Amino acid sequence: MQQLEPQQFASWAEPIDMLYACHSKVKRFCKQLQILPEYLAKNGVNQAVKNDVQQILNYFNLSAPLHHEDEECDFFPTLLQVQPQAQAAVDELENQHELLHRNWALLSL
Repeated sequence: MQQLEPQQFASWAEPIDMLYACHSKVKRFCKQLQILPEYLAKNGVNQAVKNDVQQILNYFNLSAPLHHEDEECDFFPTLLQVQPQAQAAVDELENQHELLHRNWALLSL
């Protein structure tokens, strides 16, 4: 399958850059899921598809839950200590995490 955008790499030295890089990865995997049916119809199953699907599975089964846990246990509480007015945005993000996990569970049945 096609590479949708260059991968971004960041380190803990730049935590906000790391957050953006992680979210960029989520967008890339979601885009791959969107284009997968059409790609399969045109090209069938090939090694590129198998590789991409394995990366998508690994991300949503392993990495995404850990990323969300990091945000919810470490980042959000720290953010709210400094910016309590961000509570509504944090609540919305936590709701989005839950929705993503529920949708992934339904999709992966």
